[in-house]
Amino acid sequence: MSFPDRQTVLDFLARNSQLNRKQDIARHLKVKERERQTLREILNQLEAEGVLTRTSKRAWSSPDTPPPTSVIEFHHVDETGELIARAVGKKGLFGPPLIYAGYASPFRGRAPGLGDRGLARLSQDAEQVWSARLMKLFAPRSESKPLIGLLERTARGARVQAAHRKDKREVQIAEADLGQATQGDLVKVMPLAGHAYGLPRGRVVEVIGTATDPRAASLLALATHEIPTQFPDNVLQQARTASPPEISREDLQHLPLITIDPSDARDHDDAVYAEPLGTGWRIIVAIADVSAYVPAESALDKEARKRGNSTYFPDRVVPMLP
Repeated sequence: MSFPDRQTVLDFLARNSQLNRKQDIARHLKVKERERQTLREILNQLEAEGVLTRTSKRAWSSPDTPPPTSVIEFHHVDETGELIARAVGKKGLFGPPLIYAGYASPFRGRAPGLGDRGLARLSQDAEQVWSARLMKLFAPRSESKPLIGLLERTARGARVQAAHRKDKREVQIAEADLGQATQGDLVKVMPLAGHAYGLPRGRVVEVIGTATDPRAASLLALATHEIPTQFPDNVLQQARTASPPEISREDLQHLPLITIDPSDARDHDDAVYAEPLGTGWRIIVAIADVSAYVPAESALDKEARKRGNSTYFPDRVVPMLP
């Protein structure tokens, strides 16, 4: 059997979970320079098979045994109220549930909440229960942005989980911060400082409606797909001061064009005209082209790229341009 081999690598990592970088493995196993390519192939193969999890660019760990010092993410509160985390790998969360056991030093930072990440020391007790003691809590991600979601009543008060699939935030709402919101309402929430029951606190700033309300569904879709609804001041100013461009195109305003869009459409920019021509017909299709009013690399042009098109809902339209 060639050296190094799969079992030698796995046995080493099982005994030395803290020495999980490729250079550590090579050094302690006394892997020679010509054998390092074999070691690299073994590690990549074990990762592909799911036997090992990559925790960083050049570090691996057993999916069931994270390194003693790991980046962790707090992702739920269990039925007993404990804040639970898991180790963070290159392909997501892995390893056993980690019960939050406070900070590793007396210099405590802010209390962690769901979605927070930090560097922690991990340990396992005699009953095989894993715990995590924070060494450093990373800066919160998107903590100050408002979120839109469904308000739900629980035994510990009201909670709102962000509707956007990429936004993992969930906030706790105190009675004093509910406003007029009730169970089942779609609400807009502004995060507040502090935590309650392991969750960040929030305050309802707008009741959008119920889940069956068309207006609420539109706003929920806007939040879910991150469609921007506001235009910056410089973009609005450019739109207000726009003037007809000098372009060499055929002017068709003398033709009795008929718009295709119905009278209740949000815009009318497509039209047709037809007239007899010999034994057939001459047909003109006219499309209003606003691009001539939008200079390349201008504020209008750059803002339009964020949208790509106008977006239509039953009760509103979010235009590509002001």
